[in-house]
Order: sequence, then structure tokens, then C-alpha cells
Amino acid sequence: MRENEKSMEKREHAVNEELLKEVLGEYAEKGSEAFGQEQEENEQEPGKRINSRMKRTFWYYGGGRKKIFAIGGVCAASAVALLSAGIWSMQSGRGQEQRRDTDLVVTDSAPQDAEHAQYQVYMNQYGEEATFSYASAQSQNGTEEGLPEEIAVLRGEEWSGLSARTDRETAIRNSNYHNFGYLCADGRGKVYYSDLTEHAIYMSNEDGSGREKLTDGAGSYLQEKDGNLYYTALDEGGVIMCLNIAAKEKTVIMDAPHGEFLLTGEGILINAESGVLLLGYEGAEAQTIEAMSDKDWQPALFTASDEMVLFNAVQGTNVNYYLQGYLLCYNKTKEEVSYLGQVMMRPLLAGDYLLAVKGESMKQASLHVMDLAAGTDTDLGVWPFDGFTSDGTAVFYTRGGLLGRYQDGVNEEILNLHEQESELMGQCPDRYLYLAGDYLYWLCRRQVVEGEEVAEIFYEWHCISMTE
Repeated sequence: MRENEKSMEKREHAVNEELLKEVLGEYAEKGSEAFGQEQEENEQEPGKRINSRMKRTFWYYGGGRKKIFAIGGVCAASAVALLSAGIWSMQSGRGQEQRRDTDLVVTDSAPQDAEHAQYQVYMNQYGEEATFSYASAQSQNGTEEGLPEEIAVLRGEEWSGLSARTDRETAIRNSNYHNFGYLCADGRGKVYYSDLTEHAIYMSNEDGSGREKLTDGAGSYLQEKDGNLYYTALDEGGVIMCLNIAAKEKTVIMDAPHGEFLLTGEGILINAESGVLLLGYEGAEAQTIEAMSDKDWQPALFTASDEMVLFNAVQGTNVNYYLQGYLLCYNKTKEEVSYLGQVMMRPLLAGDYLLAVKGESMKQASLHVMDLAAGTDTDLGVWPFDGFTSDGTAVFYTRGGLLGRYQDGVNEEILNLHEQESELMGQCPDRYLYLAGDYLYWLCRRQVVEGEEVAEIFYEWHCISMTE
């Protein structure tokens, strides 16, 4: 294999490992010592169809290097990398007319290695021609060997039998959390978001007006409840923080080793070193969720309804295990974990929908909308590079620089995001989607590459009205 492809595999493995460190927290390091890591991911041709019918109403971003545009706004430069960039750095958009995995070609631009392995030619997310080794693709996360023992012992359950409907507010909260929660909404016309350049958290109206700084220090997994903003304090040791919004006073909720956390009706669900904990909002003693304390796997990427919590099973920072996509379900009433399927990654509960990146293997996976009420499974035909979001009625996703929407059985591309973003040079490997009220937001991570090195990273916040 060529040296640059080996370097690419090494980088892709590293960013996928960073994802697991993000959701598992400090104790992920211990898991990586016990399990091997080895993986790579492919990218596919972006879609082409454009139907621009949305109006951009504002953008905002932090301080640093500035450039003023006619419509107003500021563009910032930063040397800080997002800890959670991993999962989107391994994914790319798949076009409507994508080549099947078995349709391989060998051309002058598709070299062969010493074993004369075939290479697939595809377009990466930057629109550049690239190649992907068929042999290495076939070796990744194969499913023919069956389930590992720690998963096989769980009770099997069909996803179509789940009773997990969420209201619109919960769907949006799940969606924003699903994209690492750099923005959240309170359902009363306010949004809260991290400025990753200024290292601060801001509050504004849903249309971007009335921007107000709440505190120094950026955060992830932002979640609001009863006038308090909960988040992982990225610039303060990664502790779970509670910010009283009115008083702008901060309280540390948990500083012991932990990963992601999720606000539920019963309390704060925390993925901690000692197991999954449920911590009451009034500071009561944390309870351990016994059904999710299995030492052979850990839960990651929570999504929840009133009745259950869905998640993927991981083993430390073992990327190969994570990419098997074991989808598990914790039933709060039965207090047990069941197995829903394999290669069902990044679950999201929204309305009657269960969304997941799903397929026979990760090489063949795409974004599916599983309707729990109708029992139907709709393949959107895309492997979203930047993630997806839903209010329970419409599903929004990105394919390269395009914004797509699935609603009422219609799947279409509706906006060219490149036209909404700054004119500064730089690649855009990551976009994170969020919803609040009638607005869709995205955080755009831009990077300037010189040679093979990233010379500069900066961030932009954007917003569009969904009704104008």
C-alpha cells in the first residue's frame, strides 16, 4: 500500500479513537490497553441535485482574526481542535447514483499494491479523486463470524417492536445531543452555544439576535433544564458543570472520571468509570444502573425516550469493535438491556423515528429512517459525512457541502451550504447540525492545509430559517 494511504489510515484510526475517548471520557485510556485497534473508513461521491429554497438569516462566530462581509459577521481563527471530530472525520456523503461496493475499477489512477489488490476510485468530500483498497475494505468489521459472547447472551428484540415515541422537544434535544451538543435550546426562544475560538458559552435568541456571553470556557453536551445549563467543561478539566443561567454561577456536578452524560426525567445519566450512574437533580446520591455495568462492553452515544435509552456498545477505544455497530436498548421499566441489531450506528430517537447508519457492513451502510409506528425502514441512500438531525417530522442531513431533507416520503437536497459559508480559503471536513424553533444551525470547522499539515483551524456558526 502506498505511503500516503498508510498515513491516511493512521489518521482515520486516530480520529475514530478520539470519538471513543470523547464519549467514554478519562477511563477510555484503560480500555485501549486491553483491546487492539485497527480500522479505516471510506468516502463516497457527493450528491449533485440542488433546490435552494431556504433563506439564511444570520451567522455568528468568535473573535480572533477578523474579516467583515457585506451582510455582517466575523470569521475567527483558532488552533484548538474539536475533541469530538472523530466520528464525522470517518464519514462522507454518498450520492444517489453511487457505485456499488462490488463495482470495482482498476485504472491508471488506481494503483495496485504488491499483492495486486484492486482499488476502488471514488470522490472524497472535497471533490478530489481518491482510492480505497478493496482488500482492506473487505477486512473491516466483517459480520460472518457471528456475535461476540458478551452480546449474544443478551435478549434479542426487533426494532419494530419498540415503544419509544418522543415529542418534538425531546426529538430536538436528542438531535442536538447526538451532534455532541455544541448548541442546545430551552424551548422558550433561547439557544445556548459554545464559541470554540473565544472559549466561551453564549446565549442568544433563536434568530441570533441578543447575543450574550454567559461564561468563559467552552463546553460540549450542552443541555438546559429548569433555568440551568449542564455541559462538559472542555476548558476546565472536562468536569460536568451546571451553570445557573440567570445568576451566571457555576457548580461542578461531577469531577470523577466520566464520559458522556444525558439529562432524563429521572435524573442525570452519566457514563462513568464505575458504571452508568443516575444522579438526581437535587444532589441525591448517585445510583448505579446495574444492567449497563457490564465489564465486557460500555455504552456510548446515548439517545432516549421516556421508556428507554438506546446506545452503541463499545470496548474502550477499540475502533474495530465500535464499527461493528452493536445497537443495544436499556428498558427503564424492565431494568434490562436487549440487543437490537448489528451495524446500526449512531442511533437517534425522534418522533416515531429511529434513525441509524445501517447496513450489511459499514462499507455498505447508509442512513436509515425506521418508522416505529408504521414498521417501515426507509434507506435514504446516503452515508452522511457531517451527521443528521430531526424534529421528529423532517430529517436533515449533509452530503458533502449539500443539505438534504427527508419528509413525508420525499428525499431531496435543498441547500448548498458552501454558498452560505465564508469566502476564506480552507477545507471544511466537519459540520455539526442543530435545531431550535424554526431554525437550523450548523457549526462549521474549517482548516487550512499546507502540504500534509493542518496550518490553521477556525470555526463558523451559521443559521437558516426553515420557514422563509
